[in-house]
Amino acid sequence: MIVGLFTPTAGDIIVNGSNILTHPVEAKQSIGYVPDIPFLYEKLTGREFLYFIGGLFRIPKLFCMTVLMNSSAILKSAVGLINGRKTIRRE
Repeated sequence: MIVGLFTPTAGDIIVNGSNILTHPVEAKQSIGYVPDIPFLYEKLTGREFLYFIGGLFRIPKLFCMTVLMNSSAILKSAVGLINGRKTIRRE
């Protein structure tokens, strides 16, 4: 109910001062919800997924790109990653 998936049958849900029913966008901006069955995520690369999540939190794409580039360089040198940057992981 808090994230808006179910409608409450009674009472109010106030998130950070915003009512989830009357001001859902404002209320959801304060919630970090990622569903445990992600239908979209399996179609994204790791980089696309991180950009998507950054967009949900309104993090500017240029900032995300900079952080990802720096983090990627550190991880590549730490664990020896070379290829696979644009690979969609399937199990």
